[in-house]
Amino acid sequence: MNPLQPFAPLPPGDFLEEVLQRKGWSQRDFAVVLGRPVQAVNEIIAGKKAITPETAIALSEALGTSANCWLELEGRYRLDVLQGKKNPKQESRVQRRARLFSKAPVNELIKRLWIDADLSDLDQTERAVCDFLKIKSLDEEPEGFSARKALRGEPHSPAQVAWACRVRNVARAMKTARYSKDRLLTLIRDLPSWSRSDLETKKVPGALSSVGVRLVFVEHLSGTRIDGGALWLDDIPVIALSLRYDRVDWFWFTLLHELAHILEHEYSLDQQLVGNDAQRSTSEDEERADKRGR
Repeated sequence: MNPLQPFAPLPPGDFLEEVLQRKGWSQRDFAVVLGRPVQAVNEIIAGKKAITPETAIALSEALGTSANCWLELEGRYRLDVLQGKKNPKQESRVQRRARLFSKAPVNELIKRLWIDADLSDLDQTERAVCDFLKIKSLDEEPEGFSARKALRGEPHSPAQVAWACRVRNVARAMKTARYSKDRLLTLIRDLPSWSRSDLETKKVPGALSSVGVRLVFVEHLSGTRIDGGALWLDDIPVIALSLRYDRVDWFWFTLLHELAHILEHEYSLDQQLVGNDAQRSTSEDEERADKRGR
């Protein structure tokens, strides 16, 4: 019961019965007035039959009242009955699903086979999402994402964080040489000349692996508009590309942009990179990475 409400709402049938008594009408009389079976009137008074909008209009016409007042009485009563059946300490299935979908785009994760789950089994789905995000419960935030911001200073969306977690999960299974910043700097000086040849471009993953950088390709999730990202697994750098646009110039600019973040040991989830759509970067980190990427 609502703590601000001193008593539980009464069934609308109780009020209807009082009105009929004041008028001196029997239930049979009232059934004739309404043009409905006596059983229907009896069920409304007994609280077994809900008052629909059509019935509310009929009651208002027969009794000279407002149709809204009957609907409000019915709504308050039914809501109180349902809330009285709930355990206040236990989440409903709707609440649990809402928490899941506020944490990650669950349907898309299942469709892409990023998690093995069936939404009819919420316990299993919650375990799968927590395992995917590498958290112990849905109350936690994935490590490394709670305080980070996306372009224009907005918090990362659940889908963007899920994409980064997929990148991290894929990268964990990869093997590379030990990371060397010096060898990466040497490689970066040569990379721009590779962009002129498809054959040289195909050598990029292996070349990055040889200097300890893991290059991961993960298609962006719906609504994320992510081009790339730079992540760290302890002391292992990871570059992620979504290949959102099938263009070689986009690939090279995004790659070099993310490499700039790696050299500064920064995390990033980059959307709509300025080198490709003429937007202005909103932070010094992004402007510095843009300059390296050009």
